[in-house]
Amino acid sequence: MKQLLLFWVLWGGLTATAQNVVIPDAIFKNKLTSTLCADFNNDGIYDGDADTNDDGEIQVVEAQAVLRLKINNTSFPNATSIADLTGIEAFDNLREMQVGYNALSSFNFSLPNLELLKVNQNSIASLNLSGVPLLKDLDCSNNQMTALDLQPVGLLESLKADFNPLQNVNLEFVSNLSTLSLQSCQLTGLDLNQVPDLIYLKISDNAFVPNLNPLVNLKTLLAKGMGLTTINLSTNSNLLLVDLSENDFQQLVLPALPILNTLTLNNCNVLQSVNVDDLPALSYLEISNAPQLQFINAKNGRTFYQMLSLQSLSSLQYVCTDQATIAEFQQAVSIGGSNAQVNDYCTIQPGGNYNTITGVFRYDGDQNGCDSADSLASLVKINFQNTNENGTTFSAVGNGYTFYPTGTNAPIQLLPQLENPSYFSINPNVATLSFSQPNGQVSTQDFCISANGNFPDGEITIAPELRLRPGYTSTMRLLIRNKGNQILNGLFYLNYEWGKVTLLSSTVPPTNQTQGQWVWVYTDLQPFESRLVELEVYVNSPNQVPAVNVGDSLQFEVGMTPSADAQPQDNALVFTETAVATYEPNNIICLEGNQLPLSAVGSYLHYMVNFENTGSQSAQQVVVRLNINPAEYAVDSVQLLETSATSYTRQKDNIVEIFFPNLQVDTGGHGNVLMKVRSKDNLNNGDFVNGRADIFFDYSNPVDTGISQTVYQDLKVENPLESVTCTVSPNPIINSLTIVATQLIDKVEVFDVQGRLIQIHFDSLPTVQLDFSTYKVGTYFLKIYTAEGMVVKKVVKE
Repeated sequence: MKQLLLFWVLWGGLTATAQNVVIPDAIFKNKLTSTLCADFNNDGIYDGDADTNDDGEIQVVEAQAVLRLKINNTSFPNATSIADLTGIEAFDNLREMQVGYNALSSFNFSLPNLELLKVNQNSIASLNLSGVPLLKDLDCSNNQMTALDLQPVGLLESLKADFNPLQNVNLEFVSNLSTLSLQSCQLTGLDLNQVPDLIYLKISDNAFVPNLNPLVNLKTLLAKGMGLTTINLSTNSNLLLVDLSENDFQQLVLPALPILNTLTLNNCNVLQSVNVDDLPALSYLEISNAPQLQFINAKNGRTFYQMLSLQSLSSLQYVCTDQATIAEFQQAVSIGGSNAQVNDYCTIQPGGNYNTITGVFRYDGDQNGCDSADSLASLVKINFQNTNENGTTFSAVGNGYTFYPTGTNAPIQLLPQLENPSYFSINPNVATLSFSQPNGQVSTQDFCISANGNFPDGEITIAPELRLRPGYTSTMRLLIRNKGNQILNGLFYLNYEWGKVTLLSSTVPPTNQTQGQWVWVYTDLQPFESRLVELEVYVNSPNQVPAVNVGDSLQFEVGMTPSADAQPQDNALVFTETAVATYEPNNIICLEGNQLPLSAVGSYLHYMVNFENTGSQSAQQVVVRLNINPAEYAVDSVQLLETSATSYTRQKDNIVEIFFPNLQVDTGGHGNVLMKVRSKDNLNNGDFVNGRADIFFDYSNPVDTGISQTVYQDLKVENPLESVTCTVSPNPIINSLTIVATQLIDKVEVFDVQGRLIQIHFDSLPTVQLDFSTYKVGTYFLKIYTAEGMVVKKVVKE
């Protein structure tokens, strides 16, 4: 009896082992028995079919031997699509199953060891996951599911359910999710609080505003086509890739995302501005088909981009970026078909990592060491340099200086550069600073300036804010400046062509005024101090007497008479202006004129840059940029004399940029910059120097001032006319000089030996007397004009 029982047990076991799996779907069965669909050792290589004994059937034992099964179709739908997976439960050792691009309408099977399931591109309306409790990776994209119950799969780490008509997905039971893709569903909301470890999130083409605050580990975000007008990424500092294309942002400002590498913003039809200045790791930037985009702020410290594409941005006006990437953006803008301006002027500070050096210059007038009671020295030039960069700035009026060294903690040297270094001692004369970190630190270095010897030295200039036009008023700016080391007292004056020109008003009332001359007394002019007088001037029209016509020259002579002066040639300036019918409000003027003698080579030239907002909207910021030709000028000799408003100046090699931040220049509002620079000392007779500037109003393309050209020609080129008969005496001169001519003397111009015009005298008498008492010993040239012509006379002051 025992032997019979043993027989039936063995027979039953053999029968079960050899039992065929019932597989009604012929296509399914065919793929199992005749395609490379099975992986038996879990190595990821599908190197055989499931019918290992080649009998055309699948036995249970054969099914149980398969660990991975791949029966994807090549496309959907077609004649080889699987519609029924009945029989799959026999494969109860499966770890992975891929059955995409088929015709399944449902899934409800028990596969207790399954960890990966791909049923994408089917027609599944119902997906029952209760039979796959160990599932970690699910791809059910491109199906017809309206609901998805994830409660049975609490170990799930990756879910892809794109292109399903899902209105809501409950993530309460899948807190281990690291990848979630729900693109092109019909979601109206999604609670992400239950999945704090999410790394990859793709939710494009849904209609809700996601709350991403819980996702502090998020690295990839695809949120295209969601109708977003705002998005908060402030807690997502681990993001590496973001695609926010096809949304409705008008202004998009991305927060500090320190490792974000890739940003895509395509087809954002109402986007007007983009700010990525807090993305220091950004290397791939793509913005295209944004017809209203006007402004991109990409000043983030980048030195190069791996990929930069700016296509079809028809309204783009301005891109702000770091100096190192200006050329890259200019190329991308050009390739994209835009003519937008590209520069780094949106902020004075650099992008990315930088430290700050600040300080003040004080003048130790009481010679007891600098303290807060000592006055600030304005417009003092200072250089900085380290192993990576160098630059120059000037201390602001009534304030200090600031540098922003970028991306390094290498030691930095600060070197003050006074116009007349022999006049002063500076403590320290060189300062060396170091930072422990390459970003976010501030160091203060003050400098104390004291007198070295006795050097009184004043300087005076005059220049128009607007070109002079017959029949119109204009404003002229008269500036006196103490560039020596002694307090100055004295008077300064303006001589003008009375009758042709009328002085209407002055911001500083004159002490004395006569026909053709206004005089002011000044006292207590401190070293490094400047004082400005603004004059309203009227020029006669062609219908008045005497008439002023377009093309006529009008001359203004200014001078100052300190009790003594180390460089008296700076105590006078003659400015000649040609009356114009119309004027370009943004212009540059060389105060010395358009022709100088060869002896003036190597001397300072003064330039006034005037700007006016001629646009229809106010400008918040103005930048004046001068590209100083190093073949014509000594670029290291630049001195800033005055700006019409608070400004910040930086110089890098031959580029000088004066920033007027927060200026708020309304339409018709104007301003100016006064500076000087020496011409190169190797210029020859007939050589030109050309001053020009670009003026930037906010984010518009620059306005070109045009060129102010000055030629150097020896005085001998103006040959004396034999018919002009005059005498000058005494020669040599002690204090005064008398000129006697046979004709009425209209004008006398006095030049120093360097060719600088230091005095102009208007008269209509045969005898003229000139005061030389304040002039230094040396040689001077006189140009004497009468109705007969002009003659040049050489005189010597003893």
